[in-house]
Amino acid sequence: MNMVQIFLKTVAERGAEIAHYTTELSRNPIPSSWQHLKRIFHSLKSSAHMAGFIDLSHLATLAESAADRQIHAQTLTDFAYLLIQSADSPDLLQPAHPRFRDIQSHLGDTTRVLIIDDDSFITEIIRASLDMDGIYSITTAASGKAALTTLEQSVPDVIVLDLLLEDISGIDLLTRITERVTRHAIPVIVLTGSDEPDLRKRVLDMGAACFLQKPFTPSELIATIKQLTTRTGHVH
Repeated sequence: MNMVQIFLKTVAERGAEIAHYTTELSRNPIPSSWQHLKRIFHSLKSSAHMAGFIDLSHLATLAESAADRQIHAQTLTDFAYLLIQSADSPDLLQPAHPRFRDIQSHLGDTTRVLIIDDDSFITEIIRASLDMDGIYSITTAASGKAALTTLEQSVPDVIVLDLLLEDISGIDLLTRITERVTRHAIPVIVLTGSDEPDLRKRVLDMGAACFLQKPFTPSELIATIKQLTTRTGHVH
């Protein structure tokens, strides 16, 4: 049995636990059952992320939030059976699968953030800060080429772009990004450690929605994301 099979077996076991507590809730909605569910989803979120099942980790984050707010019990039951069945049908854990999408849409909306930065340390700080703040669907790209490929596959609600990339000039990439996402009105937050004079005006004139000079605080970035996504009609 390989590592993926072992993980899927564990996921199915978590599903059985979730089904147990959601069944209890249907009979007697006591707070302790919600707390047990929240604990299971928190554990699933971490283990799925470590195993490389990022989309499942995001879905578990939504489920944890639902358990914390004591809502969507039936959807959590549906999630439980999806997890149980995934041991034999791993495709159920793919975000393109109709059942996965249906559960995701019922558990709540997410702000989709694309982080483009080749500094893994900065990327993980941003990811961890967003995970602590609330419910976000986070995609990362460590190069300009990867970012453009990602944008061909899906459109985020906000893009966080570091100008210092190895393969494509950040300025050139900003131009190519704004050309692609203009019709979707997707805001781009530019990050840079450069002290080049007039850089702020230059990138804003090119279509960036905001300019953050390094070093910046995670709270500053989160506040900016919320402001921009609310302004464009996506309320987190």
